[in-house]
Amino acid sequence: HLCSYHRIDCEGVPRLKLASFAKIQAQSLTPYSTHGACAVRQGHWLHLWTWDADLETQFRAKHADAPPVQTMPLSLYSQPLASGIRWQSEPGQPGIEAQLWHNHQLQSSLWLHTPPSPEDWAQLQAHHPELSHIGWPAVLLAITATPAQARPWARNLLHPHLAAGPRLDWQ
Repeated sequence: HLCSYHRIDCEGVPRLKLASFAKIQAQSLTPYSTHGACAVRQGHWLHLWTWDADLETQFRAKHADAPPVQTMPLSLYSQPLASGIRWQSEPGQPGIEAQLWHNHQLQSSLWLHTPPSPEDWAQLQAHHPELSHIGWPAVLLAITATPAQARPWARNLLHPHLAAGPRLDWQ
């Protein structure tokens, strides 16, 4: 997968200092030596995605004549739910994302290589007990994946002046 996702408690962080807080979190949590980042606040949670900035550089070099684009994680192109699990996948692309929603807010995001069987899900829960504390169910219901939407459901706090345009694939 192309992104690393983190959910960070940002309760008490003043609104005017949130972007600086997000930048510091991205620098400390990213596994990449140079990175791009996207941060979204919902309630007292900061959702943070980081990725390898070298991929952005390669994409821009390949499409040098195209207008500039803002990189956003595919997670932001889902259709938000009131509550429940949104499964998202892209036709012809490997992997599937599971998004946990509660009260119209993203609670957590997991990227998996393949849709999990009930046994796979039980094993994942056993290896990561923190998932149940976040609110992931112990037993999965049927998995129905939906494709990404054309526009994101949130703006990037780290680049609020850049409006996200239509979704482009990194190919």
